[in-house]
This record gives sequence, structure tokens and C-alpha cells, in this order.
Amino acid sequence: TALISWIVADFEHRYDNASQMYGVEQVVRFLGAPAARPLPKLIVTDSRKISDLAKLVAENGDQPAKEEASTRLVEVAKATADQAWIDKLKPVLEEANRAGKLAPTPEQFKLQLEKAQDEQLERVFGAMKKVGGRAVVEYCIGFASEAKQSEDRRVRALAAIEGNFDHKNQVDSQRILALASADETPDKVRDLAFMRVGEMPREKVIGKLYELFGSAKRWQVRWVAAQVAVKMSTTEQIPEILGKLPGGKAQNFSLTEALTYGEWMGNTKMMPEKGGKTARAQLAGYLKEGSTSARLVALGFFYSHGTKADLQTLGAYESDRTPAPKCDDKQKECEWKCYIPKESKPQEKEPKDVATLGDFVKYCIEPAIKEKK
Repeated sequence: TALISWIVADFEHRYDNASQMYGVEQVVRFLGAPAARPLPKLIVTDSRKISDLAKLVAENGDQPAKEEASTRLVEVAKATADQAWIDKLKPVLEEANRAGKLAPTPEQFKLQLEKAQDEQLERVFGAMKKVGGRAVVEYCIGFASEAKQSEDRRVRALAAIEGNFDHKNQVDSQRILALASADETPDKVRDLAFMRVGEMPREKVIGKLYELFGSAKRWQVRWVAAQVAVKMSTTEQIPEILGKLPGGKAQNFSLTEALTYGEWMGNTKMMPEKGGKTARAQLAGYLKEGSTSARLVALGFFYSHGTKADLQTLGAYESDRTPAPKCDDKQKECEWKCYIPKESKPQEKEPKDVATLGDFVKYCIEPAIKEKK
């Protein structure tokens, strides 16, 4: 009890005191949960040791201590993100500028304040990731969903719940899926939201991912959703995924999708105990039949996984006149062009329009294979 009181009485100074025979961290580890129990109360807005306190509680605390730390970290985050925190920092920063003989413009001073707030929030979100807890998960999902927050801050909030949220919690899962699928979600936030989706059980989220294949207004949303879907699947589920891709003329299906889906599928696991086929064998059935997008993905497999021995097989498709997909004016980076060596200067490349499935093979797939050693 005396040792615990000694730790709490002057934590910040004693934690850094290198002259002690035994450091604070050693004492907490030795005493365990009882020593970690009073530490959450030290997590306050002005603390310089929030990250260290979070680490000690996460590694040594019992569940009540962790939940209390989680709640207090949320309180610190709310206070730090508030305008009152900025107002309190203003005179301190003004004095620091005077001492450093700096004379920032009003705009520069505003940026100084925002940077300081960003750095403090980054530390708090880092501490949240160590502790987790219901309060942290609830707050971070809500914070990441706020359009008024900067993209970087929203990304840090999503990073803080990695490995911390309950995958069985349907409310959390739906909120993260909604954030990932919303058209207005910034790309960096969307990417991390999909990473969190990828941590969930496949059966809980695959249906929503498939919905995005057809409902996404931008092909990039389907692309990220498909990456998650493929990574959580095995080779036996490749036909299922291909069947969910856009059918018909596959409008707004990009060249990037055709090339990367095949690459990802080539890296999926096979389940031989279930009589599974390899990715190559699964995709072979779509080279001649299936939707245009499925056929393009099957051919795109060879872009990354093909060898010179496959060139003879691919040559049979050079004359295929099936039209390549087209993208509307709202789609960015959706042009169907591949770069091939110039006839006059083979060491240089020039863009070539891809109008048909045969062009895709001739100008995109075969040159990539021929360049391989």
C-alpha cells in the first residue's frame, strides 16, 4: 500500500527518475493489478504521461481499471478537441513565441494552435489503442464519422479501435460498414474503415460488401470492398465473388479492377481438405464464359501470375471483339489504356487504347508477361 501511494503521489516525476534503484514501471509490474488500480485517476487533460499510464493499465490492470481508463481517455479526448482547449493554449503559445522572438501572422498562429491540438489528440488516440474498452470504441467510431473533423484525425480514431472492438457487436459493425460505404467518406478514412471491416467474421459482413459491388457510385469504393472480400475468402469462394461483379457491359468497371482482382485471387488460400481447386483452376472456367467483368478478371490473373508458358493460351483471345467496359464522366482514373513499347524506341512506352477484350490481352497482359525474367 505504501509503495502504491508513493507511485501515485508524484507519478510524472518519479516515472522519469533514473536515479531510483527500481523504476515505477518495475514496481507496478511486480505488484500487478493493485498497483494499476489507482492509475486511471491520473489520466487528466494536463497530464504529460497519458501514454505511459495507458500502457501500465493495459499491461497490468484488471478489467475495472481498464474500463475506468477507457472512460477517462474519452474525457481527455473530448476536452482536447474542444475550443476551450485552444483558448487555454493561446496565452501559453503567445508567450513561447515571444520568448523565441517569433512573430507569426494570425494565420500562422492559428496553424500553430491546430498543430498542437493535432499532436495532443494523436497522443490520446495512441493511448486509447493501448487500453481499448467500451468507452473508447464508442467514442472513436462516432469521432471518425464526424464530417467536421479533419481526415487525419478521423483516421487516427479508426486506428485506435484496431483489435479493440467486439466483432459480435452488430451496432459497431453496422456503423463501421456505413462509414466505409458512404460516398462522402474521405478515401483515407474509407480505407481504414474497410481494414476494420476486414477484421470482422466473413459471414457478418460479406453481404454488405457485395451490396457495394453494385451500389457504389465510384468504382474505387467497390475496389476497396472487393479487396476485403477477396482477402477474407478462399479459392472455393472465387466464383461467388465473380458472380457479384457488375454484369452486362460492366459500365464503370476500371482497368485497375481487372488487373488487381485477378492478382488478389491468385493469392487466396486453397482448402484441399474440402476438395478445393487452385485460383488458376477456378478462374480458367471464366476465360471464355461469364460476364465481361468476370472474364477480364480471369485474364487479369495472368498479369501478375502468368508465365511465358501461358502466352500460347492467351494468344487465342487476341481476336476477341467483346467490348471493354466504359466509364462515365464522373469516374476518375477509369481510362482503359495500357502502355506498350514504341515501335521506333522499344525502350520507351506509349499509351494504347483498350477497346476490346482482345486489346486487353494484347496490350496489357501479354507485354507484362514478356517483360518478366
